Amino acid sequence: MLLRTVHISCAVLTIGSFVLRGILMLRAPALLQNRLSRVLPHVIDTVLFFSGLFLAVMLYGAFYQQRWLLGKLLAVIVYIVLGAIALHLGSTRKIRGLAFVAALGVFAYIVLTAHTKSLLPI
Repeated sequence: MLLRTVHISCAVLTIGSFVLRGILMLRAPALLQNRLSRVLPHVIDTVLFFSGLFLAVMLYGAFYQQRWLLGKLLAVIVYIVLGAIALHLGSTRKIRGLAFVAALGVFAYIVLTAHTKSLLPI
């Protein structure tokens, strides 16, 4: 139960920090250069990833046989790529903004998939 609480807490922290960094990227990009805003999100995301991995193995054993977990894992990869485009790699403000919104949509899919344990949670 503790591992699940850690995982959910990290999910809340990661989306909160992503939204905050997205706002800062659009309004005050210089604030993203401080050490805390560069390091802390990676620490949170690492704990989130490993707590999710341990939960999947503990609860489902051969988790790769669970289609919804595979979908969630692929969505996490898409979320990471879109987040990188939104916060760092996007060449224009418009591309960054679109990637930011798309990343939020993918994160919503990840949460819904985890909640419903269905590949198509809608």
